[in-house]
Amino acid sequence: MRRLLLFNLLALLSLYSCSSSEDETVESPDIPELGTKADLSEYEEHPTTLVGRWHMVKVNDADNSIEILPNKSIITFLDNGYAVIDNAAQNNLLGSGNYPYQINGNRIAFDVGGIVGDEYYNYEIKENIMLLSNAFSGQRFCFLKVKHEGDFDDINYAELKYRHTYTDTLVIASHVFYDANDAPFYLIRSIHSNLGDWFEDHAEIEGFQHMEGYEVKAIVWTGYYGSGCVVESDQRLIKILDKQQKKSENIPDKYWKQTTPGWAD
Repeated sequence: MRRLLLFNLLALLSLYSCSSSEDETVESPDIPELGTKADLSEYEEHPTTLVGRWHMVKVNDADNSIEILPNKSIITFLDNGYAVIDNAAQNNLLGSGNYPYQINGNRIAFDVGGIVGDEYYNYEIKENIMLLSNAFSGQRFCFLKVKHEGDFDDINYAELKYRHTYTDTLVIASHVFYDANDAPFYLIRSIHSNLGDWFEDHAEIEGFQHMEGYEVKAIVWTGYYGSGCVVESDQRLIKILDKQQKKSENIPDKYWKQTTPGWAD
């Protein structure tokens, strides 16, 4: 029951900005003060390649300059064409996730998928900093490169194809429903959101065996992958927390008309 999911356009547009502006020349900002020289010893003095791990340390825009604490915004450029971004800072860089990237001259194109397509940045490597410039937002992001050799042990290379992954505690309704094409789907709701809101889940949850009449609370892993306006999702059962024999409550009446194959005939 794998489904094709439309990206939430509003969420995408809040995370990403599409830019097709021409390259522009930007001045390199001063290297942010990180404390003593010992603080800088973990960074490369004269990086020459993009591949590796970069820590954002400063954001410049037209109005102000903001310093970013180390480990708050990190890009790891891998030599297999993926950039792994862990961004906990409040800035307009891409959100956390895995992004295929390409280099074209002095521009980096991150494939963010969906309606937005690619996100473009100008970049320069000057002595011990990398400067990314987003022409659309006018912001400039300053990075220092960590000294490192070999693979990064904290990256799950087997899951790089997934743009975004997360685990959530879900309630799975006690009945299986069917869409107009007679494809079965679950109604689920997240423990971390409004408990009264059920929504359709057309994906197969690997490792989960539905039992008619039993409402289940479980931890489920979800990963989104693909490109273009439509992406696919994989789901896997992590752990069943509770199972009750009951009729799930507060399910909209429209779904009860979809109880068996052929309901739309």
